[in-house]
This record gives sequence, C-alpha cells and structure tokens, in this order.
Amino acid sequence: MRYLICRDCMGYYRLKDDEYIDDFESCTCNGELYYITNLNKYIKETLSKNAK
Repeated sequence: MRYLICRDCMGYYRLKDDEYIDDFESCTCNGELYYITNLNKYIKETLSKNAK
C-alpha cells in the first residue's frame, strides 16, 4: 500500500490506485507530505524513536 504522511500534523492518506504522489502539494494543514509504503513499519519506527 502507498501512503502520504504529513510531517506537521502526522495525518496520513492512503493513495488510491489511480493517484500519484505528485497529485498532492501539501496536507490540509499546509504541512509537507512524504511518501511511505508500509504504515505499520512507519508507526513502529516512530514510536520507538519517541520512546528514547
């Protein structure tokens, strides 16, 4: 699966099959979006970084 994550509000959006990364400029909060392919892995990595 493909997702866009906002660096500011940490909101995420699952890209549909016919959508592309370049179709989106920013989050609704105007934050920067970045692309990930594994949401569960991202959450685990983020939580482990924040626990330190």
